[in-house]
Amino acid sequence: AMEHEPTPNETLRSGVDLVCFSADKLFGGPQAGIIAGKRRHIAALKREPFFRALRCDKLILSALQATVDLYLADKSRELPALAMLEVTADQLRVRAEALLAQIRDLPLRSSIGEGKAQVGGGSLPRAVISSVALDLLPDKVSVEDFAATLRRGSPPIVGYVAGGKFKLDLRTIFPRQDAQVVSALRSAAQWN
Repeated sequence: AMEHEPTPNETLRSGVDLVCFSADKLFGGPQAGIIAGKRRHIAALKREPFFRALRCDKLILSALQATVDLYLADKSRELPALAMLEVTADQLRVRAEALLAQIRDLPLRSSIGEGKAQVGGGSLPRAVISSVALDLLPDKVSVEDFAATLRRGSPPIVGYVAGGKFKLDLRTIFPRQDAQVVSALRSAAQWN
């Protein structure tokens, strides 16, 4: 379970005048910074000459508005980042088993591994949740060469090497991308 980190709303309710937080990460929106707080302090910030240089452009504001609209419509679970956080380890394990069944014939040793996913650097610096990874060990090339081949593919597949294995964390891959992952693994295994 994740350690509780005060939300911006909780922070403001505790009496803080202003709070800054990331629009991406746990809010699930575009990369931007949000400053919330008391009107008089926000108004003072808007009068600051640097405000113009730091404000968001129309594209970011549009994406941010779409994110806020999902929250207001009680549809925040449609936000990709939040959807990935809500997936259980059991659901990830079922996907991992299905993926392994599709690559058993490839020249690599594959298994289901446990993982730990870091939620979001500055937003929740200590928050780690359990995850599930595909652990892959190619038969004839180094793990590093296998990883490099996958990164050069189209689409590129980015995992990490740990414990002498190439690992794909399924919490970072949408289920709709599973077929692409299998295809990329098949293609990379041809060079194995």
